[in-house]
Amino acid sequence: MVVHAWEDTEHGAHVWDDWAEDSDNDMRSDADIAADAFLEILLGLYYSSSLPATFFCQLLYWAVKFGMPGVAKKYGLPPGRRSGSYQEHLDNVLDFKGKKQNLYKCEAPGLPSGGVSRGPVTFTSKPGHESLNEEFDDPSFSVRLRECLDNPSELPPCYDAHPTVLRHPGESVAPVALYMDGVAYSQLDSVLAIWLINLVTQTRHLMMLVRKKVVCRCGCKGWCTYFVVLSWIKWVLSALEQRVYPDRRHDGSGFLANLSDKVRSQKAGIRLRFRAACLWIKGDWQEFVERLGFPTWQSYTRPCFCCNAFGELLYDSTCVSLVSEMMKWHINQDADYAIACQRCEIWVEIKSARELSDICDTLHYDKRDDGSRGLALTEGHPDMEPPLLVGDRLEPHASCMDVEAVENISVFPCLLLFWRRTRETLCTHRCPLFDETLGISPTRSIAIDIMHTLFLAPIPIWCGIVLWMLLKGNIWGAFESTNEERVKVSVLACRAALLLWYADEQRAGRFHTRVNYISRKMLGSEGSATKLKAMEAYGFLQFLLHMLSVHRQRFENADALIVAGEAVHKMVQLMKISPVRLPMSTTQDPCL
Repeated sequence: MVVHAWEDTEHGAHVWDDWAEDSDNDMRSDADIAADAFLEILLGLYYSSSLPATFFCQLLYWAVKFGMPGVAKKYGLPPGRRSGSYQEHLDNVLDFKGKKQNLYKCEAPGLPSGGVSRGPVTFTSKPGHESLNEEFDDPSFSVRLRECLDNPSELPPCYDAHPTVLRHPGESVAPVALYMDGVAYSQLDSVLAIWLINLVTQTRHLMMLVRKKVVCRCGCKGWCTYFVVLSWIKWVLSALEQRVYPDRRHDGSGFLANLSDKVRSQKAGIRLRFRAACLWIKGDWQEFVERLGFPTWQSYTRPCFCCNAFGELLYDSTCVSLVSEMMKWHINQDADYAIACQRCEIWVEIKSARELSDICDTLHYDKRDDGSRGLALTEGHPDMEPPLLVGDRLEPHASCMDVEAVENISVFPCLLLFWRRTRETLCTHRCPLFDETLGISPTRSIAIDIMHTLFLAPIPIWCGIVLWMLLKGNIWGAFESTNEERVKVSVLACRAALLLWYADEQRAGRFHTRVNYISRKMLGSEGSATKLKAMEAYGFLQFLLHMLSVHRQRFENADALIVAGEAVHKMVQLMKISPVRLPMSTTQDPCL
């Protein structure tokens, strides 16, 4: 067993091995431990909106009456109070208002809740440099960071080549990653959640939630809102790269007079405990398309953000190898992305209010899918330098984050940015996150997320093929009069067999993420992927491998499917046990 530096003592034992018998932990009774566990469960249910405030307060009220010790008394309220008093009580006890006042307010264009037209939307957030600096205060963090830096296998090769690390030789730079994904919180709506991940401790810091119902709908497909959000993220990462609390807001303006900004203005210029470098931007393909400004996979010309493959070539794996740099397609470089953006961007200098008025008079929101997708020109301006054409879209940039505010510009000369869609190739917008000063670029920073690329695509497809083959092979049912009845009975028998397999695996010391319930709807149609969650699909794959191996003599192509399933299973196991920096012997494994 590896003994970490923060665990090591003079005699090689853990610190807690020498605790006296009368320590605080030993003095706690079983009742106190049970009370804390019960309260933690109820708080988890309340925070996830699974338990209303009324039931939460009443449950703890009666629990205290029954003799529950600890701090539960402050949460409890008796039945019979007026509607809303329970929520008000919890707001005060949990200090929601105080915590909300300290959150950073970020205003972006969007569709205000209950509104019918475009307007400002305010997002509350916890800047990642503040959360990370609180984690950096842990005395053990510096030791853990030093251990990572001293052990080459703990960090990926991109860390050593990161511009921030190269600019500060000899300094302990903390590696972080950015992760964005959609999270459903109701049957009708979802939010975009943005996390900053400390790659040393694997701690996720939630920075912002963007409700998708309030993003801009001017035809830009949300870009007006996301541009401001991405600019705010860049502001956070810049603070971590510069190792200092910002002295201005994310839009370059001074801090406001509210309580939240007053606290931050007092910290302006104070150094952070550690410098940090963002190594990865992780998410699924949808996030890269909607948030980072890449074409969709349905594009006829550049559906892939990594290479120039298109059409049927996307599914041709000939000459594809992890150990060879020779590829049949051109792999996109950072220079390709910069050229593609510059090809579409048209910077125009506006010298007077009259010129600005002439342009504003010809701007109109184009919401067509095949149109300009945003505030675009309905008439050309050939007298401008360079000339502007019909359909050129007004694009937000650092000096003008809201395109609708362009008519309020009063300082001249000023610069406006237009985007020409007819020249688009591998990008639909220039993403503000891609900045060389931060060491963030498309080829250096975008990381393929294994959950979205493996557990939610190839594995469910393989499971769907094998499961339907077993169902049609009458493994679990053969006496019903119709095919649909046979499938329904087979699903029941499959569920029972799966539970027995889980029990056998658990007895063998292997614990899998379980499929809670298998229904006919989860199977989909024959030839389609099963509707399983990520790690559920991985456990289900191993179950189907077991069943297919037992009945392999009954199916003609069972051996080929077993080889494919075992290859995926072995690849996942290799990634689990291997260090972050994969040895060459691992990448050359035949199963890859």
